[in-house]
Amino acid sequence: MFAVLQIAIVLLVVLAGLLVGAFDEMQLGFTGIATLCSVAVTGLLTLIGILQLRRSRLTAYHWFVRSVLVSIFVTQVFTFLESELTALWGFSVDILIYTALKIMIEREQLMASDMVSEAHSAPDAP
Repeated sequence: MFAVLQIAIVLLVVLAGLLVGAFDEMQLGFTGIATLCSVAVTGLLTLIGILQLRRSRLTAYHWFVRSVLVSIFVTQVFTFLESELTALWGFSVDILIYTALKIMIEREQLMASDMVSEAHSAPDAP
């Protein structure tokens, strides 16, 4: 779900960039190249998270948090330099995703600690 949302954000940023002429005739400056590189890193971290989902949701969620943090602290900075309004929407979505991930991580950790305490408190069967 988060991967789909990240891809949608990337597509919206690119579309908005095309609409306002940020990628006019594909002449990318430093900010355009930096944005594309940070989007690629964000996508890679999201992909690692997706691959980790089968093994451990908690580990996958941590990879998704890394992805969102790169998006917030790198991608959004360069997007803001290109188009403030587009960056504001992307930043807002990133903050919402980050908040949801932190809640999900807390719940996973709580469930894991409950399982451990139940296993330790259960009487041994003869």
